[in-house]
Amino acid sequence: MSIPVEQLRLELKSLPRDVLADLVHSVFDDVGGEADEWASEVEEAWGREAHRRWEAYLQGNEEMIPLEDAMTRLQARLQR
Repeated sequence: MSIPVEQLRLELKSLPRDVLADLVHSVFDDVGGEADEWASEVEEAWGREAHRRWEAYLQGNEEMIPLEDAMTRLQARLQR
């Protein structure tokens, strides 16, 4: 039996965050080495992005956002 992707996406959004996190972790465990490779690529990409942002800040091209503001924005995005 196959569930259309959009229906699955909507159902996943309705799950409590902790249940969804457990499910995602389980799926990554099932994928195995591919997930490890993907995670490594993501970590490297975030490292490059963090460095780019830091350099932009030092050059005056970006400004810092206070942690409390960033967390408030994140919480608002997660509640959508």
